[in-house]
Formats: sequence, C-alpha cells, structure tokens
Amino acid sequence: AGKSTLLGVLSFLSAPHQGEVRFDGKPVVWKEASLRSLRRNVGLVEQHPVMFSRSVRENVGYGLAIRGMDTTRRNQLVDEVLDLVGLSHLAEAYAPRLSGGETQRVAIARALASRPKVLLLDEPTASVDTQNRVIIEQIVADLRDRGETTIVLCTHNRSQAAALCPKVIYLEDGRLAERLLRN
Repeated sequence: AGKSTLLGVLSFLSAPHQGEVRFDGKPVVWKEASLRSLRRNVGLVEQHPVMFSRSVRENVGYGLAIRGMDTTRRNQLVDEVLDLVGLSHLAEAYAPRLSGGETQRVAIARALASRPKVLLLDEPTASVDTQNRVIIEQIVADLRDRGETTIVLCTHNRSQAAALCPKVIYLEDGRLAERLLRN
C-alpha cells in the first residue's frame, strides 16, 4: 500500500518522488545538512527492531549518548521511558535476549528517549504476543492522550487503528484512498 515509503518520507530518510513535505509549516529541503536536524525531531520504530549487543539501558540511551548528552541526564531520561513502557526491571538485561514484545517496547522507549515531536510506528504489534500487544496499545493510547507527540501508526489492523487513532486514513496502491474511517 506504500506504508514503508510513507514512513521513509516522514522520517526524512527518503525524498518523495513528487509533491512537497512540510514540517512545522516549512517546506523540507532534501539536503543532508538540513535533514540531519529534522531527523532529530522524529522517532521511528520499525516492525522488527534490532537491538545492539548491549543492555536495555544502553540500547535506549544510545541516541542520547551519540548526541553527547551527559550520563546523569541520559540515565534520567532512560529511566523515565523505561518506566513508561513498563520495563524498568529489565534495564540491565542483555537486550538481544528479550522476547519480541519486550524488544518492541524497548524500541519504543529508545525512540521516545530523545523526546521526538513525531513518533512513527510501523506495525508495532504485528509480531508480538497478546499480552505485549495490549501493553503497547496502552502505551500508544497514553502518548496520544498526553498530546505532546504526534503519532503516526501504520497498521493493517483496522480495529486497532479505530481504537487508537483520532484520524484514520487508508492507503491503496501508494495513494491516499478516498474513504476516511474517522476524521
């Protein structure tokens, strides 16, 4: 349907083939220098996230560390987002050994640690068990209700979209479909 292409454009990783993308009301200039700062405003959680061969804490704090954030502040933010996704108890666990649902929740925490303006979620519950699906849906609902972050949730699950998203659009053959589920 074009969701991967759309997420690539929205995360400033791929330029659109046509049209214009605007962020904060300004047109996006598809040059690396301007894209770098825009990318810091977006957190992308892929359907099958990869964990570094490190602890959960180090995975979640990785982006903050490479941006030069001091250890005390970084640990504070990591603790906050691990609490948000219900994984504080696994902070020192070896991330590659987590279950699929725990891995997805760590990926969400990693994306949220940098306080993005936009959170892009690609099928966040497609490969997880029922318990983690419910937890992830509650995380998304809580984030939605806070209203601090714009969330773009891509899913094939129409009932999940209807329950979690105030506005639902359909893509068909890479185009916006005429039918809107809810405005």
